[in-house]
Amino acid sequence: MAKAPTPASDAIMTPDKMKPLLALSKHEPVQAAIGLTADGEALILLDKRAKPKKVLAMLRADAAKAKLPLNASSLRFGRAEVDADYDSAMVRFFINKDAPGNMRLKLVEVVKRVPYQKVEINVDPSLEEESEEHETEESRDAPPPVIAAAPPPPPPAAGEDPKVALSHKLAALMQGIPKVAGGDPVVQHSLAALAAPAAAALKAGDLEAARVAMEALGHAMAASMHQAAPSADLLALFRDAREEVDAGLNKLQEAMRGTQDADMIRIADLGMYGMTDGEGVGLLKALMDLRGAAPEQRAASSRAARAAAAAYKAAVFKHVLVDLVDANPFGIAVGIKAKLGPALDTIAATA
Repeated sequence: MAKAPTPASDAIMTPDKMKPLLALSKHEPVQAAIGLTADGEALILLDKRAKPKKVLAMLRADAAKAKLPLNASSLRFGRAEVDADYDSAMVRFFINKDAPGNMRLKLVEVVKRVPYQKVEINVDPSLEEESEEHETEESRDAPPPVIAAAPPPPPPAAGEDPKVALSHKLAALMQGIPKVAGGDPVVQHSLAALAAPAAAALKAGDLEAARVAMEALGHAMAASMHQAAPSADLLALFRDAREEVDAGLNKLQEAMRGTQDADMIRIADLGMYGMTDGEGVGLLKALMDLRGAAPEQRAASSRAARAAAAAYKAAVFKHVLVDLVDANPFGIAVGIKAKLGPALDTIAATA
């Protein structure tokens, strides 16, 4: 009989390590971080000493080490406890903000192996006020640092026309392309192609689209200037874009559930995250493989990352709900095409 696959949660904390900490929580809460992988599996990390935000940083680092792609918008931090007077079979989480709708059921799958039978999730907004001093500490076994991308264009000076300010910024970026390319015609052509959408958006008067396209160009130029590890910058670019879009989806889900309409609630619960999942796991894996590729493997890893970016964009943009979500009647800015599209174009052009 084939052996059952090891749950993703074991890469973060195995049941035998979780059990004594949950036993301790019967007397005093333990610090916790929770989240979902890109495949929708729940992760739990507990600690009796570190602050909650530090525990979240530890979870991120452990997931990166284990090459577990995360659903960034699902990550939460706080504390966990088992209160025998309340329900001895239940693990209660107190976290910094609302969790995705399927989080509780996914967490139950993990705690049943400890074993507990139930999970309750409570929101404690005061956790957001916790000092961030521990977040800047070196995470254990942390992955290589992410190279900072070029900063977004600064706000226009008082009285300066925003379109003029963006035009000047784009001109400066384009003037820097030859220097960044270092005489490589392929890199120069790729960067120039990324500047074209920004120029077209400016001409059309769409300043937000121009800003997003210029940020993507800035990321690509930063990656080209750091040839030793461009994949780290591209991985950060993709994660940031996904996180922004997922945050918008969370807000839209809340608004749809608030209508109390059965169809709206069903779409919010079942149809939203499917738009930006699919090929996303493959792209995350490809970018992680590229980051750790040996010199002799780099060319093949680059091709795989470019292909994965193109496949992911094709899968997302053909989804029937994308245009409806981006132009939703609630006025919530999700930006699947405006934010995710330029990031994927950058990866496909420069990986």
